[in-house]
Amino acid sequence: MSETLETLRARLQNWLSANTTRLPDTVANDMINIVQRELCRKHDLRFAETTDTFATVSGTANYTLPTGWSRPYRLWYTDPDTSNVVQLVSLSKERFDAYYPDSTKTAKPEAYTVWGSNLQLGKTPDRVLTITREYYKMLADLVDGSPNNSNAFTLNAWEVLFWGALVQASMFMFEDARAGSWETWYRRYESDLVSEHARAWSSGRIPQAEVPG
Repeated sequence: MSETLETLRARLQNWLSANTTRLPDTVANDMINIVQRELCRKHDLRFAETTDTFATVSGTANYTLPTGWSRPYRLWYTDPDTSNVVQLVSLSKERFDAYYPDSTKTAKPEAYTVWGSNLQLGKTPDRVLTITREYYKMLADLVDGSPNNSNAFTLNAWEVLFWGALVQASMFMFEDARAGSWETWYRRYESDLVSEHARAWSSGRIPQAEVPG
């Protein structure tokens, strides 16, 4: 069973026996989105995986991060001279500055760092390259009306949003004797979701073995 923001909100109000005066729609929406944002920040979930590309500019080291950027997974490009895939090495800002102190020195990039709202490449590109970014993003807040009232969470893991929103509601509305149980159920479904997505990295992969001869 899948849900939408509207049906999740109605379910939340129903469980709390709350009308839209006691729990306004806008507040219920905030609660659901707060839980979604918490999950995206805390865990490396498949729901938050995304891929895009950008073109470098010769002599330019800094590139604005895409909207919703949370944390990187992998950056790579195909070397036009060799056709080999080059995976950029992620460096701390301190190490990046130590290795690439002079941004005017150009070559094919081999590393990157994230500083503020920018992605910095080292060395500074000396040509146009298409770099692929694989990263985790903050999902856009759910809003009323199709198509932005549903996403991977509401389709596949609405229970986590629901129980988490009940926990949020217990802080907003009143002290509810059920709050402890809601917290327990929320953490249970959160743990199950994280385990499911972690298993996805190994399930379906063919075990590698050395064949003699």
